[in-house]
Amino acid sequence: MTPHRRFIRIVLIFVLLGPLFAALVAALGLGIVAAVTESASLWTVDIIGYLLASVVVLPLFSIPFAYLFGLLPALVIGLGAAMGDRRAGTVPMRPVLGLSAALWAVFSVILLLSEGVHRGAVIWVVLMLITVLICAALCVRVARWWVAPARQA
Repeated sequence: MTPHRRFIRIVLIFVLLGPLFAALVAALGLGIVAAVTESASLWTVDIIGYLLASVVVLPLFSIPFAYLFGLLPALVIGLGAAMGDRRAGTVPMRPVLGLSAALWAVFSVILLLSEGVHRGAVIWVVLMLITVLICAALCVRVARWWVAPARQA
């Protein structure tokens, strides 16, 4: 595989799969937060309902928004991953997670400045950090699997 194709494949993995993973992980995370915060006053059936809704219903609504708001960060992280791959011969985990966390910090500051610091915003920011790191790690694993390590000629 040529270096250019390898580079493009890595970027495409992040751009195409990153927002999808983010929608699914965030939806599950929101369901868990809803179930945990309401668990003291709800029956077990209601908690299971929250979790099922987060797995079945929320992704239907969150996937379009994940691509709308996540394509640019996924492109930036994908480019960083591809450049790291070009240097190291494999997609590097730590630099990709670092870049993901840096982008999360920028968007979190923008969110908190525009919304103000309140309980809902803080929960959202923490959930997004967890989501961003999980999705970046998943994309790195997929990229390492799909784009085999560079071989010396």
